[in-house]
Amino acid sequence: MSARLRTTLAAVAGVVALAGPAFAAPPAPDCHGFVLTDPAGDQFIGTSANTLVRPTTAIDVTGAFLLGSGAAQTVNIQISNLTTSPNTEYTFTWDDPVNFGAYYELHAAYLTASGAAGAGDYTLWHYSSPGGSFSLVGTSGAAFTGTNGVVQISLPAGSTTFPATLTNVKVDAVQYEFNVLTDVALRRDTASKISWTQPC
Repeated sequence: MSARLRTTLAAVAGVVALAGPAFAAPPAPDCHGFVLTDPAGDQFIGTSANTLVRPTTAIDVTGAFLLGSGAAQTVNIQISNLTTSPNTEYTFTWDDPVNFGAYYELHAAYLTASGAAGAGDYTLWHYSSPGGSFSLVGTSGAAFTGTNGVVQISLPAGSTTFPATLTNVKVDAVQYEFNVLTDVALRRDTASKISWTQPC
């Protein structure tokens, strides 16, 4: 083995040793681009005497995008730094294009698990007007942790498809305390857009 090859292999080995644990590569926008973007660092941190220490970057929404086509599309919510923080919920909502006043909500909840484990409760809800709601069907999803991490939520096959133009699109990321849905020590980041048309 030549001295140059030994030096090269040693350098490569040194880089590998310093690389640390690797996260699964998060998905990136395809021809759709981003449905919406949101500035990093604008998350709201509530105050409470019982505030627990949680990484607020796990709720810092930076964008949302669709992947795929038709009933095979997924919603992907991009987070500044998606961590193992539990008690966190992510939602993506849009208007029902047929029923005025109704809307759909894709929902990923990591209440007793964590985003890093990916073992969340993934559902698609349809909210009717006025005030009624019902769950359409359970769905599936995944979490890709780390910097610019992504919460990915699938559309259940045969349940609904995204319209060509989505109106009143909203992304919401919320953290709760005590494993219950209360507004104690609430942490939240929200982004919205009035209208977005799929470019592909």
